[in-house]
Amino acid sequence: MALIEDVESLKRSPLPEVRETIAKRICDYYNHAVFEGEEEKIACDIIRLFAKDVELRVRKALAESLKRNPDIPHDVAIRLANDELDVAIPILEFSKVLTEGDLLEIIVSTENVGKLIAITKRDDVTNNMSSALVLKRSEEVCSSLFKNKTAQISEETLLIAAEEFAKSGDVVNSLINRGNLPIGVVEKMISFTTDELKSKIEKQLKYKSADSKDIAVETYERATLGLLSDEPIIDSSQKVRSEQNMTSSTVKSEQLARHLYSNKKLTSSIILRAICEGNLDFFEASLSVCSRIPLINVRALVRSAEKNAICSLFQRADFPISVADSICVILEFIKKEKYKGKAFDQNTKQRLIEYIETNKYDSTVPLMPYILALISSDITLSNITS
Repeated sequence: MALIEDVESLKRSPLPEVRETIAKRICDYYNHAVFEGEEEKIACDIIRLFAKDVELRVRKALAESLKRNPDIPHDVAIRLANDELDVAIPILEFSKVLTEGDLLEIIVSTENVGKLIAITKRDDVTNNMSSALVLKRSEEVCSSLFKNKTAQISEETLLIAAEEFAKSGDVVNSLINRGNLPIGVVEKMISFTTDELKSKIEKQLKYKSADSKDIAVETYERATLGLLSDEPIIDSSQKVRSEQNMTSSTVKSEQLARHLYSNKKLTSSIILRAICEGNLDFFEASLSVCSRIPLINVRALVRSAEKNAICSLFQRADFPISVADSICVILEFIKKEKYKGKAFDQNTKQRLIEYIETNKYDSTVPLMPYILALISSDITLSNITS
């Protein structure tokens, strides 16, 4: 009955304000599933007519009213999403009727920054969508995307943005505040950014907070490295090596490194965390696996602690060369402490921090604030999880 009354009202007074009021009312009924059967079909047809209305205010009211309804006709959602900005924004930001394919098509076809920003705020941004958004090369769009903590963003996409927008304060701040940046992304940012932003990056990395996402990643990496103290990991694709000159720790480290590598989980982040923990065996085994250089040769290069040798090795292993100076400092400390390849205890970690700060490496060695943050967060995490 209500639908028939609204249709009659439209016939009597087709003014824009009347159409807007009736559009809102029909949408409200539709959202609450008031219509059934034939009435529902008629309601959909009326909604389609409102989506073509010449008055912006009518279409805007329609989009705002239907933005959270997952059951509106797909063609209506597409029309509203491709409408003028004021109409499109609610649908682009909230409507679940739009598929990933729909959104990718809109991203590629539009240069309207407002529409792109609306898409960055969705709670279902996929890796493909974030990649397409970054490739629009808009500072405003990228800054908005990185502020969305629910957005899926691959390391490859982050690297593109870090290089493209390294001199943009808004984008850099959004990246830093996002947290849990891969070391390769940090390297890009510091390599290309201004001195002022570089100082800010290092400062914020040094004093970064351990939010829940950071703690989850750190816990996973530490748990993975903790496997080295348990039984060996047997990768069915690899035979267990048992040469006499390989210690139990070395064998376990190589097995774990190969296992992670074969499952594409041997990341720069976990390799870096290993050396920050003093886990030299795993660090060497990982570089050996990634570089395809025999472990005995890698060990000689690493334990020389010579920068040129370390840089050459990192390059072969596709490991960030920018951390070479920082790693050499840790390797010199390991030689000084005469550590044998297993992880540091907490007292040794504290001495490492004091060694770095006493020698002012934290202010003179590139990326050392980032390394210190890893070491310090590991100590903090031990307290949190113990």
